[in-house]
Amino acid sequence: MENILEINNLNTSYHNSEFRLSDISFSIKPGEVVGLIGKNGSGKSTLINTLVGNRLKDSGSMTFFDEEVTNSDFKYKRTHRRCI
Repeated sequence: MENILEINNLNTSYHNSEFRLSDISFSIKPGEVVGLIGKNGSGKSTLINTLVGNRLKDSGSMTFFDEEVTNSDFKYKRTHRRCI
């Protein structure tokens, strides 16, 4: 396992809103400690909610522990939510 989490070109948006996350890409390796900082309304909560399955991604890929995560993968939500 090279990365615990790998995000490539993640996009998500809200219905009837101009706000969106566009082309977010990053990876987290085992042993890394990561912080998420930004201004109010910059998308921190939207990103986390997408990662844990509370929001659907519009496009892009999420790989968690070497498994591709899809919008319909409810097993991912139950199994991995507590890890993030």
